[in-house]
Amino acid sequence: MATNPFRGFMDTMSETNRMRQSWMRYPAPGDVHLQGQSQESAWTPEVDVLAEEDNLVVLVDLPGVRPEDVELALSDGLLTISGQRAGRQTGGEHYTPERRSGTFRRSLTFPTGVSESNIDTSLVDGVLEITVEDYAGLSEPRRVEVRGSKERT
Repeated sequence: MATNPFRGFMDTMSETNRMRQSWMRYPAPGDVHLQGQSQESAWTPEVDVLAEEDNLVVLVDLPGVRPEDVELALSDGLLTISGQRAGRQTGGEHYTPERRSGTFRRSLTFPTGVSESNIDTSLVDGVLEITVEDYAGLSEPRRVEVRGSKERT
């Protein structure tokens, strides 16, 4: 009779999954139905910021989010992206709930010269693209003249 060379590993993995589930209240991949548990909570989307020619491009991963569920606010150089992703309501039990749903919020700081007229957006294939046009001119440092002190008497 052949023995399984992974038996000790599988026993350890099963015990680790059981402890993780009891401590964190998240299911292990092989665990079956967790009644009453929801993945509705706050989450943070992933963001890439790129420089393309004179523009600044912000890419935000928002899979499963509709354009009407996203809100952008620009105030004092702070762009805030917020919204909500709805979970799938099936009426059945979730066996492995890993996909996040609920509200999200992400903020980015821009120079004070950025206005709504400089910003263009599109949400295609789960990626929100925010283009800040003519960003290179807005982000150039300004020279400030340093004056000498007045003579002391």
